[in-house]
Amino acid sequence: AADRLALYRLPNSYRFGINIGGPANQLIAHNTERLPSAINAIASNEGCLNVSHNVDYPDLAGSIADELKMGIPPDEIAVLARRHASLDDCAKELEAAGVDHFRVGGATSIEKTSEFRTYMGYLRLAMNPHDKRAFMAVAPFEGISAEDLLDLRQEALAGNNGISHYYGKDLPMTLDAVCDYVAAANMDKLEIEGQMRWEKVLYHLKELMFREGLQTSDELVRHVALQSDQDKMSAGEGKIKLCTVHAAKGLEWDSVFFIGMNAPWFPSKRAIKEGMGEEERRLMYVAMTRAKENLYLVHNADPFLKDLRPTPYLEEAGV
Repeated sequence: AADRLALYRLPNSYRFGINIGGPANQLIAHNTERLPSAINAIASNEGCLNVSHNVDYPDLAGSIADELKMGIPPDEIAVLARRHASLDDCAKELEAAGVDHFRVGGATSIEKTSEFRTYMGYLRLAMNPHDKRAFMAVAPFEGISAEDLLDLRQEALAGNNGISHYYGKDLPMTLDAVCDYVAAANMDKLEIEGQMRWEKVLYHLKELMFREGLQTSDELVRHVALQSDQDKMSAGEGKIKLCTVHAAKGLEWDSVFFIGMNAPWFPSKRAIKEGMGEEERRLMYVAMTRAKENLYLVHNADPFLKDLRPTPYLEEAGV
């Protein structure tokens, strides 16, 4: 069958026009490890690319609000960034400006909290007592020191049994049992704010089970494991999306704001040190080509940055 295989090239893009496709192609041409041909931008509109320098976050929030005033639906506006921190700063200003938005992933997501990791750690251990990462997730709540955790892991390795087996304590096996276990362990010791964090995560998990029709804790664990950032975007219907470039792959919007175009952030020093410059450039190419009509490349003003230069990728793109 190998001799019947054929390679079909799909060089045309109907998503964006030449004003977006041209700079994107010019940028990616600086990569050596790439396909030799550029993409043909043949959308019905030519597209509009704007570059803004030294933009502070309140002004950025105002520009995003202007898109809404021009009649662009919230679902057709996205703010992309390489760094979660850039999205955090933008989200604060959007909230202050009263602009409804939805954050996809990131450190501020409820599923990134220590309380969420603890709940899921217990549920994952109920499914698989051999899950070392799950036990590590509950270890802080159990008050297990790093030294004791290392001893338990060594026992489990030597005895070929689950790490929770050697802990020697009955742990909760269902979501309701985890709730009772957490409440009995620390709710009377926590301040109101701490109690609210635990209750907020519990509400999120129960709402997730109801919304997705999940019947058991095992089904909940599997569902969370299979969720992607893009799957979660449906929860933000009718809102402007804020997400990393990684989460935006394969998606498209009428207007895209790609923020954080600052030299110290993109490409990062770590990426340069580890020889990942071409991968970083590919990420910018991905971000640029998410826009169907309007692309805004934003170099942010930041009082804490000593190096205020824009990313060199803007020059490489010829913009």
